[in-house]
Amino acid sequence: MAFWKRGGGKTAARTDRLVEAVRALSVDDGERVTRLEQRRLEITARTKKSKVLTRLLAAELGKLEKLVDDFLAMSLSRTRCESALRGTPLAELEAELRRCEDGAASALDPERRELARMNRDVLMARRDKLDELRAHVSRLRAQLDLIENTFKLVADEVREMEVTQVMGEGMSAKLEEVLDGVQIVLAIEADKRQMLGL
Repeated sequence: MAFWKRGGGKTAARTDRLVEAVRALSVDDGERVTRLEQRRLEITARTKKSKVLTRLLAAELGKLEKLVDDFLAMSLSRTRCESALRGTPLAELEAELRRCEDGAASALDPERRELARMNRDVLMARRDKLDELRAHVSRLRAQLDLIENTFKLVADEVREMEVTQVMGEGMSAKLEEVLDGVQIVLAIEADKRQMLGL
């Protein structure tokens, strides 16, 4: 992570916060966040070379910073969710579920049969929660990929704008669309964490 350079004031605080948060991620995920922040800084530097670009893209640059922060938050969330999934071996859960189903079907004593059914229901609920968590992780991965690809698109458009000095009308709308999608995913994420007790 040699990239992280400390500026002054707000930049230093942001860098410190990002560096600290990245430590909680895997090396690969940390590198993804680092590349995204580096790309954001490169885009910002490119736009500052031209007064026209600086004026046209001032609002969009703030959106890019927010997207990096959201990318980091979703990466941390995905890491926690994947850790929770690793902590519950699905094969063991499925084997226990089969034993309870067999017990519910074969128990002669009605009380034991009812207990086996109750255990089966609890295990099925656990499996359903794990399935929801797996689906959530998959959505987070897709959203993270979308943010990365959006940054690449913005970088391409800024390079083009350096030549033409004209703002691509689609850039602002695309950033708003991605930000809206991120906010929805983050809201769902908060609900899931609360529901799953993470």
